Amino acid sequence: MRLNESPYSSYESWDEGQIYDISWSSKLPESNNVAEFGDYVIFQWKSRPPHTQNYPFLFRVLGNRIDLIHSNYEGKWIVIWSGYFEFENWFDIHIRILLSRDKDTGKLQLTYNGDIQTFSKDQYNQNSQGVTEFTGRTLDDSTNYFKWGVYNRGMPKHALKHYLDRLFIKQIR
Repeated sequence: MRLNESPYSSYESWDEGQIYDISWSSKLPESNNVAEFGDYVIFQWKSRPPHTQNYPFLFRVLGNRIDLIHSNYEGKWIVIWSGYFEFENWFDIHIRILLSRDKDTGKLQLTYNGDIQTFSKDQYNQNSQGVTEFTGRTLDDSTNYFKWGVYNRGMPKHALKHYLDRLFIKQIR
């Protein structure tokens, strides 16, 4: 993976006011575990302790549904977008994020399989139909970093494979 044309290893300079494009392709093989054994987190914008949010946003799969979740400044999980995917097929995720610790300044945009998405909820869990830019806290108190993989919160002994391709991170501003 490359960040601004340099190898990405442990980039620690996520600063207030920066804008990043992050994109990747995912594929999940067919698995009975997905429906039977809970939800699987496949991406986190994770933060190191001490933190307020632990992860300002994350993606999870539940059955063949994928959710974008915002963990607000109170630590509440709010599903702000949902879509569907087909097992054994690649799907593309592209997010643009304006980093901010201020809940009224941070921004997030989502493109899923090439289509700009609209958000269903705002950071207060109120309906926000038709909005293509989510506003909320997108940078935690400590250092944030990207975390891809599979994490099953409900029954961690049940695994799911998550294939990744075309990881891309670019600073826009």
